[in-house]
Amino acid sequence: MHFHPSVFDIFKPTEAQEATLARVRAATKLYVETLDQLLPEGTDKYHSLRLVRDANMWALVSVTRHADGSPRTHENP
Repeated sequence: MHFHPSVFDIFKPTEAQEATLARVRAATKLYVETLDQLLPEGTDKYHSLRLVRDANMWALVSVTRHADGSPRTHENP
């Protein structure tokens, strides 16, 4: 598998990306809080919450990176 050389680098998101990241985080937080209130305690609930956490992580990555791992920038939307 080929990764872009910067795939493991840390870089600062653009202002527009920061705004999108904040919206995604807020939506995920609301969803997790709702699931936490509605789902019965148990392994299935905890597994569901972990999967939502994983989905949130990949959603955040998709805001800042292209499919090949290269960073999304103003010049490279």
